[in-house]
Amino acid sequence: MTENVTGGFTIANSLQRYRPFSDGWPADRCKPPLIKNVGSENLPEVTVAESQLAVRKLKNERAPGEHNVIPEMHKAARDKLYSALATLFTKCLIEGAVPSSWNNAIMKLIRKKGVLKKLDNYRPISLLSHNLQAL
Repeated sequence: MTENVTGGFTIANSLQRYRPFSDGWPADRCKPPLIKNVGSENLPEVTVAESQLAVRKLKNERAPGEHNVIPEMHKAARDKLYSALATLFTKCLIEGAVPSSWNNAIMKLIRKKGVLKKLDNYRPISLLSHNLQAL
């Protein structure tokens, strides 16, 4: 179904049809009980070299997530960042969780081919933290 988004009919209004699928969000209301990460005491620590390799593998020229940090900034920080990331990644593995802000995403609509005024000519993307991508 293709809808026209002009004449007082906005994209926000057209997205109302998805409202039943998102009732009950944010997910804070339906958090499962925290279970200790069994076996985490036997995990080796993430090394500085491993965190350095993870940062190097991030692709350049990518849009920033919620923290407005792009991969090039991670790469420019070098040794100062690698040690901190290694410690943080180790903590994430032991606890079996990542910082809650890493789970936030910025939703953007990207236009595909076709008429600007038709909602079907857009696709959503989510911009996540590059820290999460490196982990």
